[in-house]
Amino acid sequence: MSARLRLAGFLLLGGLAWGLPAFAWNGASPDPRVTRTPASSSPDYFYPIGDKSLFLASTPESGYELWVSDATVTGTRLLVDACPGPCSPQAIYPFATWGDRLFFGVLTATGRSELWVTAGAAESTRRIVEGPGPPGGGYSYPSWAVFGGRLIFSWRDSAGGNELWSSDGTIAGTGRLVDLRPGPIGSGSRELVRFGNRLAFTANDGVHGRSIFITDGTAAGTSRIAIPSAGAPAGRFPYVLSSLADRLVFLYTDGFRRQELWSLKRGATAAEKLFDLPPSFDEGHSFGWIVRGGELLFAGRPTGEEPGLWSTDGTKAGTRLLHAFGGNVRSLSLTPSGGALLGNLALFQLFRGGRSELGNEVRKIELWVSDGTSDGTRRLADLCRGPCIEDNSWIWPAREHAYVVLYDGARREIWATDGTVAGTAELASGVLDLIGPAGPDFYFSLFSRDASGGHPALDLWASDGTVEGTRQLTHAPHSPITDFFWPAAEAGGKLLLAGYDELHGVELWVSDGTPLGTRLLVDIAPGESEPE
Repeated sequence: MSARLRLAGFLLLGGLAWGLPAFAWNGASPDPRVTRTPASSSPDYFYPIGDKSLFLASTPESGYELWVSDATVTGTRLLVDACPGPCSPQAIYPFATWGDRLFFGVLTATGRSELWVTAGAAESTRRIVEGPGPPGGGYSYPSWAVFGGRLIFSWRDSAGGNELWSSDGTIAGTGRLVDLRPGPIGSGSRELVRFGNRLAFTANDGVHGRSIFITDGTAAGTSRIAIPSAGAPAGRFPYVLSSLADRLVFLYTDGFRRQELWSLKRGATAAEKLFDLPPSFDEGHSFGWIVRGGELLFAGRPTGEEPGLWSTDGTKAGTRLLHAFGGNVRSLSLTPSGGALLGNLALFQLFRGGRSELGNEVRKIELWVSDGTSDGTRRLADLCRGPCIEDNSWIWPAREHAYVVLYDGARREIWATDGTVAGTAELASGVLDLIGPAGPDFYFSLFSRDASGGHPALDLWASDGTVEGTRQLTHAPHSPITDFFWPAAEAGGKLLLAGYDELHGVELWVSDGTPLGTRLLVDIAPGESEPE
């Protein structure tokens, strides 16, 4: 198995390599006498940092390693050879960002986990800590926060299990902050949220079950909050959501269906129940929320009432209904994929109608917006009038617009909105997928065929968020894109992406949003590929 395929299974925060069929161009070589197969560096898993982008690429000399580019030829180079020589780590993945620095994890060829830091230059790239395996015992979303001029994060080592660590970005300044559960199991610290001049998080000390803790960034200043709460549900644990002014908002949950919204005032001795989230609404979905300014927006349905959008400032008196949506509501998506902030506006999707026999179809998808008031909570557009695939609809905010993609079982549609009804429109439809923002534009791929009706390809498109400003950059059969979920990221105001042509294989391309400016940037692995 190639290093590229091994690494795909460990991706954390970059683009997702899903198992969809490729639409690679199988056209003839420019010269039929040419039988060479070009080598490919296969750039993948782009991650922006400052005005640069980090990505993985493979060469015979260094294996599959971390590279950096500012979208220029001279600014594209190998950043670090974490496994010196032609070997490759099992995985390299983003961990946390702090200013112009990126902390990233490396799972070595021998299965050890390492935490590295970089500011995008070789001299700033260094390993700061090692561990026996992936943090937390598996590849889950890392828990971290910048606090008191340091990075506070959850990390696992052989001596203390998964505990809270602290780092200033140096080897000497990195170490375990506190050992809440001595021994190799660890406390599983997670959900770090700033709470006044402290950090709140949850952990299991092995005595009290999962509880809320606070820390001032020192071991002596870390303690469990004992919160005797009248009516607190037995058999459930807290899940911290956010800090609102002087209150910490959290869920009591059993991990799936039974959930209640609670808050704790700073310095108080008891928590207050704000809302009961019954399993009859949003069944089969995790609780979603959006923090907008000093309030938290969430979906709720009190017993006997219609489902609606609710808001809370962390107090019982400040928890109120913004808008009721009537009957036939399947779910309200405020999760990171289904909801988003566009400036001070909260965007979310509403799904109407019961599920089909397939289990993931709904009858209608609506796009809504809220400014935190009842009058400012309104429907922007009917995105899909069923059947629609609920699990394949998401929102991506980018500068002045947010982009929405949805799937009706036969094709995808991409919409853009500026948060107004007049500024919400469908940009394109067909077999397509989102790529991401760069400069003033948002990029996506759209499946097409060449003029003869032959070679299939995913052409590259760009949009400024308007129908008039949506344009095609490449044309089949000369498109560099050969698959869905194509890896790309912004660097220097341009789009860096993996691109394919017959002479160079899959290499590093760049686009400035024009057809002429969409081209090969660097052939990282020139020459012919080695036979299998």
